[in-house]
Amino acid sequence: MCYTIIALFLVLFFVPFVGIPIVEGIQRDPSAPLQFLRLPGCWAILLGPILLWVGLIGLYLRLPRTTRRVSVGSPWSLNIGVLTDLFRQYYRSRGYDWLLWIITFAFALTAALVVVIVATRT
Repeated sequence: MCYTIIALFLVLFFVPFVGIPIVEGIQRDPSAPLQFLRLPGCWAILLGPILLWVGLIGLYLRLPRTTRRVSVGSPWSLNIGVLTDLFRQYYRSRGYDWLLWIITFAFALTAALVVVIVATRT
């Protein structure tokens, strides 16, 4: 049931509202993706928060199914103890592998990005 909901979200929301405007924009100006990648903060945004979320999704999917059934909290509050336990269980089963290195790098970059944004707003 959950996979059906995720698939419906991707088909009904992501493709029409995100994918089609991106394709139309690239058709209007084929050099736009290169111009976007040349922006100074683009790599920090792509390699920070986006890579962090992709890494966390990968970590979650690589955990055993029985471990994944544990709830980490509600949408408005996280249970940090359960979250650290998930990381601990992943570390026990696989060690500090490439995925944890990616998550560590992306978390550090995201934290630095947040500090820069907060510092420039004051």
